[in-house]
Amino acid sequence: MTVKQLSIVSFFILFLGTLRGFHFYSLGGLRLFILSSFLLLIIFSYLYKVNMKYLKILVVLYLIFFLNVLFSLVLNTNVNPHYFSYFGLIIAPLYGLLLFSFYINRSDLLVRHLRLVFKVHLFFFYLQFFAFLFFKYKIDYLVFITGEVQRTIGGVFTEATMIRPAGLSNEPASYALFTVSILFCLLVHNKKIDFLKIIGILSIFLSFSASGVMFLAIIMVVVYSNEIFSLKKTVIYFTVLLSSYVIFKIFIIDIIGEKPINSFIYKISNFQEYESYKQRIGNIFVVFNDLPITQKIFGIGYGNISIQDSLGSFISKFIIKSGVFFSIPISVLLMWIFYTFKVQFKYVLIAVLFTLSTHYINLLVTWFFLSILLVFSSNSKNLFQNKH
Repeated sequence: MTVKQLSIVSFFILFLGTLRGFHFYSLGGLRLFILSSFLLLIIFSYLYKVNMKYLKILVVLYLIFFLNVLFSLVLNTNVNPHYFSYFGLIIAPLYGLLLFSFYINRSDLLVRHLRLVFKVHLFFFYLQFFAFLFFKYKIDYLVFITGEVQRTIGGVFTEATMIRPAGLSNEPASYALFTVSILFCLLVHNKKIDFLKIIGILSIFLSFSASGVMFLAIIMVVVYSNEIFSLKKTVIYFTVLLSSYVIFKIFIIDIIGEKPINSFIYKISNFQEYESYKQRIGNIFVVFNDLPITQKIFGIGYGNISIQDSLGSFISKFIIKSGVFFSIPISVLLMWIFYTFKVQFKYVLIAVLFTLSTHYINLLVTWFFLSILLVFSSNSKNLFQNKH
């Protein structure tokens, strides 16, 4: 395969892997584009060797998943199996293994195409934003492909005021989560804030996603924790943040109007009141305490959708599906993955933060970002370590 052909394959593996928002409901909600990324990795498997360290860890993980599902079928009288969840549980970790194996010796190729993919997403995001801002024309990228209408309006955000742009995602919160995730990976590779990262950060604010802004704030603090005590760098970062705030406050409010902005600020400062918070965090233990003792210990089982409450985040689904017995070894195994592939402790903390998001363990996109983090961490002695 020529260098150009490899480059094309690499781009489509990454680009298709980021199209989480395209659900084909006529096919049971199947995410065909992400699945196509997985198939490309299988088709071009002759270009790489499967990483054996990663494979051994996954074998143990699959064994735990199998026992979890088996126990749920044997011990629970109320089991509502969701076969796509079982399918995802099988292929998602495998997808991560193949993606890692493809890029572990091609980290330069990975970062180049990851930035290119990010540029494509930002192009569609800002096209949607400015098309409505200047022409009041609402572009919907999903409806003509999957039949799903993008959730860009709601509450004070209407076609008469302002939409919440979502780019190539099905909703603004999903777009913000994607952007925060890809920014995190790029910052692990190179902490220097360049123009691409700046417009990516701005797009999170323009999506009006409270959770996205809160994720971003925590990530920036953790990533730059070493620079907090450097006066020069602190002044630079503070100046950038203050300038961004002033621009947002003056320029954006004048264009969009105060009502959407005030609603957005209120949502951030009063996040405990909102259903998304309650679903992801607030009601987890309420639901857990109502479970019978066997389900508390062994979980309701992955693939069992008999309980739909409080499954809005990784951590809520993890606790309720795994139970105490299975959550401990799975957690230890995930920490072992971080240790094995030399992920810095502060980046592990951010990975833990993402358990409050909708990056579920049985989704390919979760292992997509995990594997990219592992590739960059494994190559950290390279010139991009702390390069800024």
